[in-house]
Amino acid sequence: MSQIFAELGNREFVRTDIITSITSITGISQTNIISSGGVGVFNDLVYLKLTNSAGFPVRLDLRDTIYGTIKDIIFLSASGTFSENYVIPLKQSVSNSTWTLSASTADASNFISVLAQSIKNLG
Repeated sequence: MSQIFAELGNREFVRTDIITSITSITGISQTNIISSGGVGVFNDLVYLKLTNSAGFPVRLDLRDTIYGTIKDIIFLSASGTFSENYVIPLKQSVSNSTWTLSASTADASNFISVLAQSIKNLG
């Protein structure tokens, strides 16, 4: 636990620091899963749950800014579910930016349900 608190800066969080987003992905373009937090605000990702209702597997690229560096690659099985609790949050590299997911080109007819949570970090 001490590693987690060290990573989070040993600070307590209030309800307004936790952002929950529910959305879906249909197609191959980048989809915002956590909106930007405003000037100087980083949204560090702590939880991600994905559900694939398509009958084929899907590769998803997770980015912390639009067209930014891929932070995680997720392979979601046909009609499968993926859940990740990032014990050490994925830090957003650019403030006032959005987290996105995009599907691989070959999987353009997918339908992915997304639940994502992040914690506001003021730097």
